[in-house]
Amino acid sequence: TLVKDLLAKISGAEFGAHVTATNDGLSGRLEARRNLGGKAHGTYSVQNTLGEYDMTKATHTGIVTTPLGHGQASIKLTQDATTSGVYGSYGQDLAGGQVDLQLSREGAAFGQNGTRKGSALGSALGYNVSFARSLDDKLHIDSRILVGADEAGVYGKLTAGRDVSDGVRASYEATARAELKGKHKKELSHSVALSGKLGHARLVQHDGKAPRLQLGYE
Repeated sequence: TLVKDLLAKISGAEFGAHVTATNDGLSGRLEARRNLGGKAHGTYSVQNTLGEYDMTKATHTGIVTTPLGHGQASIKLTQDATTSGVYGSYGQDLAGGQVDLQLSREGAAFGQNGTRKGSALGSALGYNVSFARSLDDKLHIDSRILVGADEAGVYGKLTAGRDVSDGVRASYEATARAELKGKHKKELSHSVALSGKLGHARLVQHDGKAPRLQLGYE
């Protein structure tokens, strides 16, 4: 693997390259980076699949990031020989935690004349909005909560842990998910664990089934 972060600098844009060689051939990525004014930054890259040297089948990716309000926003456009996608994200500190929003839409790639090779971008908008926060100040142990929703349903996760003696740590994790479409499937799992220098023991229960003991050794 050969990495050159700065090959050249032209008209304010920095160019870099990444080349990987294996028994199956070569894969290379050429990237351009530039400040777009203020605190906005843009990158563009083109990369071939390992062993595929037809550049009409290469993957093109453009990303723009910029501060927005009290957070950070980005938009990414991708296209290869068969698919294209638009992805947006926004993150911001809120109420002692971090809120994140991700949006996506994918579909067929554009042809050389600007028309699509297949159907237009999918009509269904993918999304994922989540809030994560440390609970150390509330529970006075190492702990964190995550709650969110996406196009399939809602989900949550709680983790906690503390040292119980020298070199031994106890931890707890609970995850839950409920689908809001189709069969409205619900999933719930819990686990408690003790870990130390010699290994770990973990007791796991999933969807009300009998708990399972998992052992691991270092």
